[in-house]
Amino acid sequence: MTIKDIPRVVGIAWAEHSNRLDAISQALGGRAEKISWLSGKKYLAPMRYFVLGIRSLWRLGRLSPDVVVAQNPPSSVLYLHTFTQRFIGKN
Repeated sequence: MTIKDIPRVVGIAWAEHSNRLDAISQALGGRAEKISWLSGKKYLAPMRYFVLGIRSLWRLGRLSPDVVVAQNPPSSVLYLHTFTQRFIGKN
């Protein structure tokens, strides 16, 4: 396997810290991207989800990964469905 054949792996979570995502991303030879904004303010949840969704899509578009490990952000599913041919999901 050449370096060109190794998939680019990105793990993404809407959290400031995620040991699980760090471990999974590292085990797959990838990087963990944690995105947070106004966490803890429940009354701002609709705005928070919108902003985090845009930031997630922008970051995934910039990194252009082959594999995305998503810890909850629904915008990652939108990215995968739109820009890739494969999606494996579990609720």
